[in-house]
Amino acid sequence: MSKTSIRLILLALLFLCACAPSTAAPQTDTASITAAAAAPEPSATPVAAEAPETLEELQADLATASLMLSNASQYSGGYYCYLMRGANVESVLIRFSDSLESEVVYRGGLNIHYTVQNGAVYILDTYNNKGVTRILPDGEAECISMLEPEGSNLNSWYYVSERYLYLLHAQYGGRILRIPNDPAFIDWYPPKDGEVDTTRCLCLTDADEKVCDFVPYEGYLYYSRSEGESGISLWRVLPDGTGKELVCGDVSGGTLCVDDDGRLYYATSEYMKTDIEHQSYYAPGRKYLQADGTLSAADFTVVYPIGADADYLYYDGGLMQVKAQSDGQFIATKHENAKGYRVSRATGEKDLTYGVNLYWYQPVGDYLINQDDALMIPKAGGEPAALPGSEQIQNEIELYARVPSVLIGGEGPVELELSGSSAYAVYYLLYNSDDVTPGHEVRAVYLNHTNSGSMYFPEGNYVLKIARGDYWISDEVGFGESGSYSKSIPKEMTAGVYFIEESTSSGFDSDSWGGLG
Repeated sequence: MSKTSIRLILLALLFLCACAPSTAAPQTDTASITAAAAAPEPSATPVAAEAPETLEELQADLATASLMLSNASQYSGGYYCYLMRGANVESVLIRFSDSLESEVVYRGGLNIHYTVQNGAVYILDTYNNKGVTRILPDGEAECISMLEPEGSNLNSWYYVSERYLYLLHAQYGGRILRIPNDPAFIDWYPPKDGEVDTTRCLCLTDADEKVCDFVPYEGYLYYSRSEGESGISLWRVLPDGTGKELVCGDVSGGTLCVDDDGRLYYATSEYMKTDIEHQSYYAPGRKYLQADGTLSAADFTVVYPIGADADYLYYDGGLMQVKAQSDGQFIATKHENAKGYRVSRATGEKDLTYGVNLYWYQPVGDYLINQDDALMIPKAGGEPAALPGSEQIQNEIELYARVPSVLIGGEGPVELELSGSSAYAVYYLLYNSDDVTPGHEVRAVYLNHTNSGSMYFPEGNYVLKIARGDYWISDEVGFGESGSYSKSIPKEMTAGVYFIEESTSSGFDSDSWGGLG
């Protein structure tokens, strides 16, 4: 797991946002307008997996395993992948080739995890509960594994190898399972006590072991498990379920990782003061597994390595310098102008300094990629440039900049309460006349899917047009062909409060997408 992964996991614990729905007014007219994206269909003719017969084959396959992550750019089979936060409170997975040609591979919920194997993309959309979907380089998509039938799947932890999926069933008190990387076994299930189904699902740990996390390492699956009040212990097991043994009996909390040099460690952190008033810092540290089965003291690196490849080690340039104080506390000094650099593995010399600090960058393929800012730098040097395909998503975000505007003008004795519901919504209120098209509206309100608001206007005879969808294109075409559109019958509206409930339709007709303008 990368430094970025650990850092963002920590940050995710610090923030929580919530919103409350508005109170419904008395109903007069009702409408129901919905649009849903279809989930990828499984392959029509899945081919059953051919299970390796020897432990050596299983260990060789395990060496190809990669963890599904939400916050790391990846490269495989001539394709780069990265995630962006889209305009519609969504995650957008983008893929581009060595020739820098890009495409949107997947749009989904806020919590998407993915990895790549031989150019194929494996996606776990926990927000939409769609299981594991495999997208091949030619764009063909198939579901290869449904999530656990019990439904408690939000913390599933998947490693994907060429032959298998290794997952943590019910994180923090779960067990490690092995299922085939094959759509023929899409309906796998955890075996019950006393059941054995090694073809469909093999339990590598016992149900009472309470596994916290795990990582493939040197042909084994190393895992930490809760020991109740006694703390955490470190164990390992072979990929066929044999060879289980205790590695270390006294482990403090953290996340199991393997560094760029192939060494196992626990990622940890320490809360530190800074020399800047009212600022603090969580310094990342590493507790390495020693040959005698113990863990080293935490190493808080002054200059943090961001990653490596076969030829070079890459460093952030020293964003923070960590110092221990006499009272046992730590203090961190920030270096504003530190530049990232690389060191040759062959010579040990620093041979190139980059124009920016590399704290948010990862070495991926031929580039250093900053997924958070949608930037990349050639490893050989150069200026940061936009990631291929990121301009499309940024344009969508800019088009949506108007959407959260709850109310555009309006006073009067008539109030119409509105809601964005599960999609973006645009409401056009027009006088009942020969021309009831946007551009001639009395009022227009744009809502995102979390907002609600009201439209206020004078008494009169009106037509209300509603457009809903995921991606606003323009005033002329609305949400395009994928949107949903409706138009009310003319209605005389007098002073009072009106409400549109999204249930059965009353007083509304469907409208074509071209009918907006």
